[in-house]
Amino acid sequence: MQTQEDSKIVQSHSDNLKTLMEDVNHRLIFSVCLGPPVILCLNTVLQSKDICTQLQDGLLKATADLQTAWRTYHQYYSDYVCAEGKLREAEKQEEKQKQSSAKKLEMLIEKRQIKVQELHLKCSKARNDYLLNMAAANSSVMKYFLKDISFLIDCADMGYHLSVGRVMQTYLYRWGNTQEKLETNLLQLQETVSKLDQSKDKDIILQDHYNAFSIPARFTYLPQEGDQGEMCGDIETRFKQIQTRLKAVTEETEEVKGIKPSLILVFTCLYLLWVLTTVNLLCFWVWVSCSTENLSAKSSMAKRRVNMQETEGLYFTVSPSSVDNNGKEYFTLLDTFKLDV
Repeated sequence: MQTQEDSKIVQSHSDNLKTLMEDVNHRLIFSVCLGPPVILCLNTVLQSKDICTQLQDGLLKATADLQTAWRTYHQYYSDYVCAEGKLREAEKQEEKQKQSSAKKLEMLIEKRQIKVQELHLKCSKARNDYLLNMAAANSSVMKYFLKDISFLIDCADMGYHLSVGRVMQTYLYRWGNTQEKLETNLLQLQETVSKLDQSKDKDIILQDHYNAFSIPARFTYLPQEGDQGEMCGDIETRFKQIQTRLKAVTEETEEVKGIKPSLILVFTCLYLLWVLTTVNLLCFWVWVSCSTENLSAKSSMAKRRVNMQETEGLYFTVSPSSVDNNGKEYFTLLDTFKLDV
């Protein structure tokens, strides 16, 4: 009982120590994870988001400039085509009306030529701006997808992976210490269990509670006044009776030892034959009670009964001298009885 209680106490202390160490390690890991590495990761994420937003804004601005230049180019080109069409129409009208209004037509043609040249110049300038903006937009797109994204990933990787690596290293270190302490505690527990000794604990308990487990004083005879002599006489009388009985039993034993072995063998054979005959008779009567309906079996049972009586008479008429002759007659009678049964 004491050994089981000690084992339960040791197990409970071990569980409490294990729970306490796990709580301390979890708190340390929690403080490490929520410390500078987490702040560094958050700052890196915010800076990466700002840089990515700036790059995307630049790309959108270049795309917007490209779209504006494209619209301007198409507008100027439409004006140029319209002015050129009017110029061709004026030239046709000039051929028709050369004679009637030469000066007026010349002024109109000159005016339209100036306008066509201006529009052509604006269209060329818009086309050049469009081409330049398109090249700038293509360059910005290529730079963003080929360099900026890779640079952002590298920046994020340098901060995030480093912080996560530190956290995981700290976690593994703490768990390694916990594992070592757990192994140490298990070894101590195993050593404590190996030192458990029931006999030693029993001796310690008996020593600690000596008054409770010490042998009490023996009971003594406390007779009534005037009863001491009568008790002594009764004990002496019983002692003499026991001696007389012991002497008689000893004489009977010596008489039995003086009997011849042949006579003992004869008595033994007769007893065995009587037992076997009794068993045979019981079996016979059971068989008779079970076959009362068979009339033909009555004669055979009567004949068997006569044979058994003759056999019994033969058994009981055997002389002790024949049995004393090396026991041969005894075995012959046993064989005869077996055959008869």
